[in-house]
Amino acid sequence: MRIRAVRPDFWQDDKLGHLSDAVRLFYIGLWCIADDAGWLQWDTASIAALVYPYESVLVRERRTTKAADSLVEAGRVVVHPCGCALIPRLADHQHIGGNKSF
Repeated sequence: MRIRAVRPDFWQDDKLGHLSDAVRLFYIGLWCIADDAGWLQWDTASIAALVYPYESVLVRERRTTKAADSLVEAGRVVVHPCGCALIPRLADHQHIGGNKSF
């Protein structure tokens, strides 16, 4: 997982503002999993274990699926048939220093 910064304009995003607090927090969790270009392997079980490590397997996978569906519908995550997903605007909002991980 990576360290990410939450910029002030995150809180004024119209699409995210209509989502629940839990979905917004999950979205930030995805930033920490994604590489610097915004790509991540889309495996619900693995993502759930990283974002919700203290929840039971059933609960965390259900929460992950529900939050992911909301983010896909809002256009903040794009899931590709190859098993990867993209957070389209992550690279625009993160100023990466040092060695980039693509």
